[in-house]
Amino acid sequence: MKRMIGLLLALLLLVPVCALAELRRGDSGEEVTALQQMLWDTGFIFEEPDGVFGRNTEKAVKWFQEYASLEQSGIVDDRTLDSLYACWLRIMDENDAYMYLPDDEPELQPNGFIPDYDVEGDYPAYCHTYITQEGDVHVELCGRHAQIAAETTLPAVEKWTNELDALYEEWLAASLEEDRAAIATSQAFFTLWLEQQTNALQLQNVENVDSYIETLLRNQCVELCQRVFELSIE
Repeated sequence: MKRMIGLLLALLLLVPVCALAELRRGDSGEEVTALQQMLWDTGFIFEEPDGVFGRNTEKAVKWFQEYASLEQSGIVDDRTLDSLYACWLRIMDENDAYMYLPDDEPELQPNGFIPDYDVEGDYPAYCHTYITQEGDVHVELCGRHAQIAAETTLPAVEKWTNELDALYEEWLAASLEEDRAAIATSQAFFTLWLEQQTNALQLQNVENVDSYIETLLRNQCVELCQRVFELSIE
């Protein structure tokens, strides 16, 4: 949380009302760190921020510029920064359901489950994402999504893609008519963004691409699970 607050303060400096100097290869400092953090959070770079605008940062900027239909210069001008910031805000807004676990919560498990939950009724009504006091992210799945996670007959990416499509359909069905265009746009944006992440991972020869994409799909399902549940009880 402290890191996020620090990042937000840096972003306030990075995205001012007036124009600022361009960022390019060879630059360094807090503004570059904030830029790299946005590229990291949106999936265009896979190296943690170090505050140095090097070759990989330049390559990530070009990939984002291609995604945003901007000139692929590798230089962060006002248009590039505005577009990246808008993309970052959208991603952060869709992943802001973080809460702190009390000290007496069970130890985190690598597969995303809290121990001793069973299908008979001990699962929560909807999925939650938590951040522990140590800063670790943990997903507590509802019964429906715990069963999907345990399913082994379909590849992981395929089963979470199918579930995400189903959740978007449920969200549309439960929403007001005037909200449905925005929901459809959100789905299209996420689909395009996911394709960009897949392409970027493959271009950088990242191992276990499917595992990374599975995590992105599952996290989006977790987010929509809560939204659909809230609509169902209104």
